[in-house]
Amino acid sequence: MLWLKNFLLLTFLCFGLMVPITHAHADMSSAQGIVAVVNDEAISAYDLVKRMDLIIVSSKLENTPEVRARLVPQVLQSLINEKLQLQEAERLELTVTEEDLQGAYSQIEQQNGIEAGNLESSMRENGLNFNSLRQQIRSQVVWRQLVRAKAGPLLTVDDTQVDEILNDLQSQETTTEYRYAEIFLNVENPQQEERVKNSAQELFDQLQSGADFQKLSKSFSERPSAADGGKINWIRETELEEQEREILTMLPPNHISKPVRIDTGYLIILALDKRIREVNEDTLPSRAKIKYTLRQQRLSQVARKYANDLRRDAIIDIRITPEANS
Repeated sequence: MLWLKNFLLLTFLCFGLMVPITHAHADMSSAQGIVAVVNDEAISAYDLVKRMDLIIVSSKLENTPEVRARLVPQVLQSLINEKLQLQEAERLELTVTEEDLQGAYSQIEQQNGIEAGNLESSMRENGLNFNSLRQQIRSQVVWRQLVRAKAGPLLTVDDTQVDEILNDLQSQETTTEYRYAEIFLNVENPQQEERVKNSAQELFDQLQSGADFQKLSKSFSERPSAADGGKINWIRETELEEQEREILTMLPPNHISKPVRIDTGYLIILALDKRIREVNEDTLPSRAKIKYTLRQQRLSQVARKYANDLRRDAIIDIRITPEANS
C-alpha cells in the first residue's frame, strides 16, 4: 500500500467557506442523509463520510469517532467549496474533459508507484471511494480555469516591474532565505472569525497528535501552495509579509507554529530550513522566476476575491447541528 503513504490529494487555488459548526453530528448511517444544500444542490452524509475516509488515510490520522467528529467542519467546508466551483463552471459553460482527469490520475500514479491505469482499483482494494477523488479533481481543474480566466490581463507582468525587483536585490549584500510549509485558512468576514479560529486550532491539535502536515495542507489550506503540500522553497525574507517573517524568525527548524492571526486569516507554519546567501549574479533569481512569482501572487489575490464573491451570492443550508460540549 505504498500509494497510501504518499497519497496525493491535489488542491489548486482552493478557497474556504467556514460553516457554523465546531463539533457536529448528523445521520451518517444513510446515504440519503443530507448534511448541506448549496444553491439547491445537496451534499449527502455518504459524500461526507467517503471524503473523510480519504482525508484520514492520506493525512495519517487516527480513525476514531473523536477524530471524525473534529474533521466534520473542515471536510464539509471542502465539499461546499467543490459544489460552488462546479456550479460556477456550469454557469460559464466550462467543462472538464476526460483527458484532464486522466492527466491528474497519471500524476498520482507516477508519484506513488502505482501501475498506469490502476489508481481506481488500488483505491477500491483499500476500501476508499474513487468517485470522491474524481469529484475533487474535477473541481480543482475547473477552479484553476475559472481563476485564470478571471485574472486575465493581470497575468501579464511588465519588464519594468522585474527590473525594480532585481535592482532592489542587487542593492543588498546578503539575503536571508527560508524553506517552510504552510496551512492557511481565510477569514472572509468578521462573522467567521471564531469559526475559522476554531478550525485552525483543530488542525494544529491534529498536527500535534502526529498528523501529516503536507497532507493536511493539501486537504484544507487555502493558498496555491496547497497543491504542493503547502511547501515554499527558499523564499527571500523581503518577499514575505511582515507577520510571516516574524513567525519564521522565531521558529526553529522542524517546529510548527501555533495558529497565528494575520491580515486575511489564520496561518500555521512548519519551519524546514534557513540560509543566508551573498547577493551576486549566481544567487539572483532569473527574470522568468520573478515573473512566475508575481503571477502566482496575483492569482492568489484573484482567487480570494472570486471565492468571497461566490460565497456572498450563495445560499448555503447547513443541516448538521452542534453537539453539546461534554
